[in-house]
Amino acid sequence: MAHSSSGTGDGLVLGGDIGGTSTRLVVADGAGRVLTRGTGPGGNPVAHPATARQVLAETLARALDGVDPAAVRAGVIGMAGSGAARDPAARAAYDELWRQAGLGCRPKICSDLEVAYAAGTDAASGTVLVAGTGAVAGRIRDRRLVAAVGGHGWLLGDEGSGYWIGREAVRVALRVLEGTALDGVLARSVLDRFGIDARDAEARSALIATVHGRPPVALAAVAPLVSAAHEAGDPAATAVLDEAASHLLRTWDGLGVADPGAPVVLAGALATAGTHLGELVRAGLHDRGAAPVTAADPVLGAVRLALGSERSPVTREGN
Repeated sequence: MAHSSSGTGDGLVLGGDIGGTSTRLVVADGAGRVLTRGTGPGGNPVAHPATARQVLAETLARALDGVDPAAVRAGVIGMAGSGAARDPAARAAYDELWRQAGLGCRPKICSDLEVAYAAGTDAASGTVLVAGTGAVAGRIRDRRLVAAVGGHGWLLGDEGSGYWIGREAVRVALRVLEGTALDGVLARSVLDRFGIDARDAEARSALIATVHGRPPVALAAVAPLVSAAHEAGDPAATAVLDEAASHLLRTWDGLGVADPGAPVVLAGALATAGTHLGELVRAGLHDRGAAPVTAADPVLGAVRLALGSERSPVTREGN
């Protein structure tokens, strides 16, 4: 049976978070209770220009399964590379996508920084540092992004991101194969990940060819190997994570002096508390006089924004 509007609002809302690795959409009622979810692969139009809108359409169909789309009266979707969606031709294509889905609204596509920030705090203004597939920091004022540092994408930057960490891990393995660095847990795990058994010049060529044969953003999937190698005591892995933390902190520093008492929201898988990288970033922010908080699921931040109030209660299914 299809869900109908319920709770304190007049209808349903759509919330979404679209990144380089995954696309996630939820439908919530007027009280912020999540009713349905849809997930899909990366839909960032910068990282996946050929498939982004198709991925969104398919994920939206899954999110709307069992829901009356006409009852969806508001929507906010945070998107990495959201600037690409503001092009007139792209905007028209997205409008057609909403129309075909039968939505009762035209969802707002905004920066993923805005929904990440809303997922971490009720405060209207502050800063956010996202450390996921990409890396970017933003200043939020009245729940709108007013300044950003980083987030240039794999070709131009994203230092300290999952992509960057994965790339550095492959470079460690290449140095080992070239005889300019000592072998270790990280190099072996990278070579195993890419199915490279030999340790000779042919292995070097094979690793280069294999990595170049995949989308650059796929290197983000290698990042967990670095954390595991660090836990195993590999100094090369620790050095990569230490450098990543320095990059992330410099990205946040680029926003300028923080407003006293303003929240600093950390978002993205790499910023998780308890990891070496996450703790380094938190320690660095504390040294700068900040008190970072961790964002919840960014799609819940998108729901908050769609409901039109940061103070709207947002809960997971069953809560």
